Amino acid sequence: MIIFGTRGVTFGGRAGEFHCPGCGWTSQPYEHKTVRRFFTLYFIPVIPLDKIGEYVKCMTCGGMYQTDVLQFDPKAETERMRAEFAKHIRCLTVLTALIEGDPNRSRLDALKRVNEEVSGAAFGAVEVERELSLARKGSLDLGSYAKQHLENMTDLGKETVVRAVLAVAMADGGLSAREETEIGDLVRALGMTSAHYRGVLAEVEEEGEWLTHEQDDWRETD
Repeated sequence: MIIFGTRGVTFGGRAGEFHCPGCGWTSQPYEHKTVRRFFTLYFIPVIPLDKIGEYVKCMTCGGMYQTDVLQFDPKAETERMRAEFAKHIRCLTVLTALIEGDPNRSRLDALKRVNEEVSGAAFGAVEVERELSLARKGSLDLGSYAKQHLENMTDLGKETVVRAVLAVAMADGGLSAREETEIGDLVRALGMTSAHYRGVLAEVEEEGEWLTHEQDDWRETD
């Protein structure tokens, strides 16, 4: 009686180093594995058939990942997240500047300063006016913007957002009733507790500063 069939056989391929998710994205050695289907005769692989799949195995933790993990660059991802965060700060602070109508000089100065500190790039008068013009044409407020764009933020990220908004809103004095309402909507949309917000507000009022931390990891990851 002749016994035949098929089964998958795993082969080791090229090796190198990659940033392993299971090891905290630190650089670790890996081996690229390929699984190919073989025709078997008496359970012995005889004839190679189609390729079933391939994966990357971390030689430190043993984790197995799709091959696109080899393209991940932590430095580039950090820069992307920083740029994304800076964009959100810009949109929120511009919306804040317009809560009471056209912003005065104090608010414009605060708007410029906050965004330059966050992005590390100049935020000139032409750019400021362009952003204000775009915001005037839209219909978003602080709370709705946060609901659409700011999910899964870290506590430090929430604090930085609120500090930035407060810096612009309070540039020419205390908060108006309308500003308190909009910022309250923002706080709730961020999932920030009232106690947490009051603590940040007290710090801003006492220090007269909006930002006290470097903000790298503003968004939580799985």
